Amino acid sequence: MSVAAGVLGRKRAWSAFAARILIIGGIFAYLVVATLTDWRAVREKIAGADMAFVGAAVVFQVLSMLSLALLWRELMRALGGPLGFGAAVRMQWLGTLGKYIPGKIMPTVGKIYLGRFEGVDRGVVALACGYEMLYCFAGSALVVLMSVMFGTLGWMRYWAAPAGGLCVLVTVLVHPRIMVRFVNWILRKFRYDEVHTAISYPKSLLFAVGYMLPYILSGVSEFALVRAFHGIPNIYLVDMVGITTVSTSLGFVALFAPGGLGVRDGLLTAGLRLLPSVSRHSAALVALANRVMSVALDLGSGVVALALYRGVPRERDGAGPA
Repeated sequence: MSVAAGVLGRKRAWSAFAARILIIGGIFAYLVVATLTDWRAVREKIAGADMAFVGAAVVFQVLSMLSLALLWRELMRALGGPLGFGAAVRMQWLGTLGKYIPGKIMPTVGKIYLGRFEGVDRGVVALACGYEMLYCFAGSALVVLMSVMFGTLGWMRYWAAPAGGLCVLVTVLVHPRIMVRFVNWILRKFRYDEVHTAISYPKSLLFAVGYMLPYILSGVSEFALVRAFHGIPNIYLVDMVGITTVSTSLGFVALFAPGGLGVRDGLLTAGLRLLPSVSRHSAALVALANRVMSVALDLGSGVVALALYRGVPRERDGAGPA
C-alpha cells in the first residue's frame, strides 16, 4: 500500500510539474510569438529605444529594492532584532532569490537561515517575515486604491472592492494577539522557540502605508520602460503604477509560478494593451524587457549580497548592527 501511495504521489508531483511548465511556457511562448509576428516594428523599437528612460527604469527598480531592505531593517528593529544597513541588504537581497524556487516559502526559509549569520533569533525573523508578507499585501492594495482614485483608466475601478477587502483583512491579521498566535503555531510545528514580541497596532498601520513605496517605485520603473519603447503621455503614470502592482501581486499569489514567472508577464502585457495605441507586440516587448531587467537585477543584487558576506563570521552569538 505504501509503495502504491508513493508511486501515486510521484505521479501527482510530475503532473503538477508538467502543468506548471505548460502554463508558464505557454505564456512566454505567446509573448515571444507576439514580438516575432511583427519583428520589423519590434526591431525598430529596440533600435530607437530611449536609453535615458531605460536607465531611469533600472534606477527606480534599484530604489525599490533598496526601500524593501530599509523597511526590513526597520521591521526587525521594531521586533527587537536590530540590523545595520549592510545586514538588512544582505538578508533582503539574498533571501529574495528564493522566490525563483517553487513553493513561495523559500524567501522566508532563506532569511531565517541568514539570520544565524546576523545574530538574530530565528523566531523573530519568522515573525518579521509574516509581518512583511501582510504589509506587502496591504501596501499593494493601497497602491491599487490610489490608482483607482487618481488614474484615468476606468477598468481599474473593478479592483477597488478586492483591494479594499484585502486592506480590511490585513488590518485584522496584523493585530498583535492574532499575529503572534499564528506565528507561534507555525514555530511549534517546526519545534522552534516561540516569540512573545509584537509590533504595536498603530505602528503596524504605519508599516502598511510604508510598504506602498516599493510598489510605487517599481511602477515608476515600469512606466519609464514603457516610455523607452513607446511614447505614452505622462498622464498614464498612475495607471501604470496600478497595472504593475496588480501584476506583481497576482504573480506572487500564483503558487505554481516561481517569481511570478509567466503570470506577472502575461498580466502586465494585458494591462499595457489597455493603454492608448499600445499594440500587442509593443506590450509583449515591454513585458519581456521587464522580465530580463528584473532577473538581471535580482541576480546582481544576490552577487552584491554574497560579496557583503565576506568577512562576516559563520555564526554570531549576539545580535547587532553590521
